[in-house]
Amino acid sequence: FDLTVPLARYVAQNQGQLHFPFKRYQIQKVWRGERPQEGRYREFYQADIDVIGQGDLPLHFDAEMPLLLHSLMSSLPIPKLTLLVNNRKLMEGFYRGLGIEDISSVLRIVDKLAKIGGDEVCSQLMNTLGLAEDVAKKCLSLAKIKSSGTGFEDDVRALGVTHPLLDEGISELSFVMRMLERLPEGSVIADLSVARGLDYYTGTVYEGLLEGHESLGSVCSGGRYDNLVQGGRHAYPGIGVSIGLT
Repeated sequence: FDLTVPLARYVAQNQGQLHFPFKRYQIQKVWRGERPQEGRYREFYQADIDVIGQGDLPLHFDAEMPLLLHSLMSSLPIPKLTLLVNNRKLMEGFYRGLGIEDISSVLRIVDKLAKIGGDEVCSQLMNTLGLAEDVAKKCLSLAKIKSSGTGFEDDVRALGVTHPLLDEGISELSFVMRMLERLPEGSVIADLSVARGLDYYTGTVYEGLLEGHESLGSVCSGGRYDNLVQGGRHAYPGIGVSIGLT
């Protein structure tokens, strides 16, 4: 169990009494619904930070979350945090521009790049999903793009894929990266392999790694979810991050 779904239910039940944008944090014990392994115990504490809007939620909140995470994590006696940022619209638009229909399956495979390597990602895209070799290689080329600023945009354009949703994702990610230029160099990296496996993410996504302990995987993560909280006359888009504590 995590804390995001209970938050969605809380907002839906109390929408008439809340002031928006509604900001909240919550820290409590949770249980992991996957195989326990090093650094990822079955039982742990999760610290959540979320902002929910009514009707819309300005994009500057997508930049506020990394700023908040950097402030929090740098105040603790732990190794330096490197935050990886991407945008699901960028990825989905790129895949749609290639003619791919099963977007969720591609996202889940690409999200494993750091764990299984590029050759295995290509192999799974071709053998599991039936993608042509040139299409699979384009997906891998996108996932390998990294930049400490907005340089990723030229690298994406150079791959020759076009789609309106891709343009929207590039624009949003560029905005967030420009807003984060005030942070120390190397604190935030645009990493186009970060997908986040959960289907409810719709825009900006984050994963945080501890320097020297990258093998543990993400120690904090999150993103934007425009469709998770629904009910009544309004949409309730949100964005949030979680820090896992063991």
